[in-house]
Amino acid sequence: MNRINNGNGLPFYLGGSRSRPGAPGGVLAYTKRMSPGKLFILVGFTILSILALHRISSGSDLRSSSAPSNNSDHGKSQGKVFFRTEAETMTPEQLSLVVDHVLATRKSLYSFDDFTEEGLLRTNNDHLLPTTAILLSWKRHVNLRLIIKYLSRYPYIKEIIIWNNNPEAKLSPGDFELDRTVASAPELKVYNSAENVQDVAKYMACSLAKYKHCYIQDDDWLNHHMDALYTSFLSNPQQLHANTLPLINMEHRRWTFTNE
Repeated sequence: MNRINNGNGLPFYLGGSRSRPGAPGGVLAYTKRMSPGKLFILVGFTILSILALHRISSGSDLRSSSAPSNNSDHGKSQGKVFFRTEAETMTPEQLSLVVDHVLATRKSLYSFDDFTEEGLLRTNNDHLLPTTAILLSWKRHVNLRLIIKYLSRYPYIKEIIIWNNNPEAKLSPGDFELDRTVASAPELKVYNSAENVQDVAKYMACSLAKYKHCYIQDDDWLNHHMDALYTSFLSNPQQLHANTLPLINMEHRRWTFTNE
C-alpha cells in the first residue's frame, strides 16, 4: 500500500523524490530547501516532542492535581484537572477550598432551558443533542462525587451512568449527591458489575444509555473543555470527538487508514 502524505502523518515525516547526484540527501537536503520560518517550526516541534517523550518515559502519565487518587504516578496536562497523591497531603479544609473553587468557576455557556423537553422541541434547538455521561469506576469513589457534581453543571449531560467494575464494593445512586444548585440535575444510574470487565464496560454502559450519544471518561480527571468538546461534537455527531494531547493525536493519526 502506498503511503500518501496528506497531513495524516506526523509533521516529521519527510517524503519526496530521490536526491540529485552529488547533492546532500535526507533531512539535510530537505532543511536546506525550507524557509527559515518552516525550519523554526520544525525545530520547535522536535524539541517539544523530545520533552514530551522524555516526560512519558520518566513515569509521568499526564495527570495533574485537584483531589485524592489511588494512583501514585500522576503528572500534568493542560485543560484537565487530575487527581494526584499530593492532594492526599492536603487538610480537609484545603481540599474543600480547591473543590469549591472548581465548582464555582466552571459552568456551561449552554442554557439549561434549551435542554428541557420543551426546549429541545423548539425549531432553533434542532441541532442540540442531549447526552449520557459514562463514568468507569474502580476504587476512586471520592473522585466520583466531585465528577458528578461537576458534570451536572453542563445542561447537555442529561444522564450519568456509573459502571462499577469492582465486585467487592457495591455502589448505589444514594452514595452520590448531584449539584442541586443547577436548574435541572441529570438522572443518575449505577451498574455494579459481577467482575472487572475492563474498558469494555464503557461501551456496555453506553449501550444501556437513555440517549443516543455518550460522553465517556475515567474517574481520575476533570475535563475543563466540556463546552468546546460538545460544540465540536455537534459539528459532526457521527464522528468520535476526543480531548487529548496534540502529540498523542498526531501519533494516532500517523497509524490511521484513510480514504481522503
